[in-house]
Amino acid sequence: MQKLQIVFDSLIVQKLDNIFNYLILNESLEIANSVLDNLEDSIESLEYFPDRFSRVFEESEFGDFEVRNIFCSSFRIIYVVLSQQVRIVDVRHAAMEPLSKKDIITSSWEFGPS
Repeated sequence: MQKLQIVFDSLIVQKLDNIFNYLILNESLEIANSVLDNLEDSIESLEYFPDRFSRVFEESEFGDFEVRNIFCSSFRIIYVVLSQQVRIVDVRHAAMEPLSKKDIITSSWEFGPS
């Protein structure tokens, strides 16, 4: 069983921080800690068998790339498996508008192999 490297940029870290801060303000510290722990555990679980989760329903937007997602605590963790890596490309509330290519392309990562 091969372990893949999990890769994400500072925008993903910022999104996780924003989720945490929102939950502290609108729910409680306990809930914020629980949700963040669940999100981090779900991301770490992608080291092994990341293909076990479904492709995103917006798949036609991404051409040849197999963009997948895992649902966790009302959030979608969206990622792409590239060779020896799993790239986390977005973390968003499940009720948000459908994902588009412009939502996940950042200055530090272009849609392509690293």
